[in-house]
Amino acid sequence: MTVRDLLKMKTCVDVVDDVTEELYIAFDGPQKLTPEGKKKFALALDLEAEPSWDPNLWIIHVDSDDERTWKRRLRVASALFEGMAGYCTVNEYERWFA
Repeated sequence: MTVRDLLKMKTCVDVVDDVTEELYIAFDGPQKLTPEGKKKFALALDLEAEPSWDPNLWIIHVDSDDERTWKRRLRVASALFEGMAGYCTVNEYERWFA
């Protein structure tokens, strides 16, 4: 399953990244992105997402052998989930989320 699939689910779970756990936030779905949001968060949408041993905690796989790659994935995934939680300006929220 991908982050794109997770966004379509009617669920309320926590999400965490698989490298640093810097991304650790609640997700309440389903969520819809605007066309601009799909472009902005494109890198995060195809990341693998799976439930952990705890079904209320989902792991977002940003890991990569290349440090620059996983850091970029983490940055985009964090911006996506934090934006959905309202950690952005009103204008940004309205541009990115439907």
